[in-house]
Amino acid sequence: MKKLLLLATILVAFSANAKLTIEQKWQTKNLPAVTNDCRQGVGHNGKFYIQDKVNQVVYVFDENGMTGDQYSSGGNCGIALDQEGNIVVSCATFPNAWGETAGIKVINPNTGETRLYTVPSGAVAGRCDFIGHAKGNLFYDGELYLVGADMTTGVYRLVIADGEVSEDDSYLALMDNCSPTSNTLVNAFVNAAGDDALLYVTRNAPPRVCTFEGDNLDSEALTLPNKGACNGAQVFVLDGKNYVVYPTLPNYQDGFAVAEIGAEAAEFEIMPTGIQANGIQCNWLNVEVVDENTAMLYQYQPGGHMTVYEIKVAAPATGVNDLSVKAEKVYKTIENGQVVIVKGAAKYNVAGQAIK
Repeated sequence: MKKLLLLATILVAFSANAKLTIEQKWQTKNLPAVTNDCRQGVGHNGKFYIQDKVNQVVYVFDENGMTGDQYSSGGNCGIALDQEGNIVVSCATFPNAWGETAGIKVINPNTGETRLYTVPSGAVAGRCDFIGHAKGNLFYDGELYLVGADMTTGVYRLVIADGEVSEDDSYLALMDNCSPTSNTLVNAFVNAAGDDALLYVTRNAPPRVCTFEGDNLDSEALTLPNKGACNGAQVFVLDGKNYVVYPTLPNYQDGFAVAEIGAEAAEFEIMPTGIQANGIQCNWLNVEVVDENTAMLYQYQPGGHMTVYEIKVAAPATGVNDLSVKAEKVYKTIENGQVVIVKGAAKYNVAGQAIK
């Protein structure tokens, strides 16, 4: 696939070889005043949700800025979503390692209903600033995957069953090639084959796609073109293909790319605007799939901006090879000394470009 470089201000762009197009829908630079306390945010249903670890609230933003809606949350940076769109926040106290009273709070943004779960003692070893997206619906049945800075052997699988923590089913899933830090997180997703999978993300190491083999995890590193040392990668599925969105170089700015997993080059790459992330080392990117051909991409760069993009599967480009397949409807002629390919009432040059 052809790599396409874009400026962030360009609204629509695609390459003749690319399968996706991207369009910026809106952007706001009306950010929380306490940027260093609002280090992680997620987008869903046209809004952004930003966790403030000091004031222990979740702020809500739309294209006009802060809406005035707030949810009581916890004392850490971590905020994510489950697959039903519920907000999930970490209640561990920043910057301490998790203790016996640390918990996870789940918030339904439509009703305001909340639920608090206590993480079993000793489940998370070391400091854990961020959390990843959860599987299922954490109000009832789902799973959240936790990593602390001292967890060198695996990922803690926190299982919620019938609205309660199932300690019998929750455990440390062993995995090789761990790269834990205080900002390592694990995002649950369903791949193009319909199987549950995880993306293990450490900002300064290659993300790893993980699948369960029995109780434990096998993982494979992703080689991503121009990947930077910023946090914020996520896997999503469009048109039956697995894609990953991730921050790019230069480090700590707001550039990002989308690539099909296994491809040699990115589908597209948004060039950075030069806005620094205030040393937070995060460029949060999460995707809400609308249908098999459309997704919304939410970008929260602390200290920079919140931006929503629409990603769509592009119609195949029309070229000479495409025209030549239907020989009974296509013929060549010479006009003004040039070869012209005629298809019905339309005319094309040898490059497949339409001629008026």
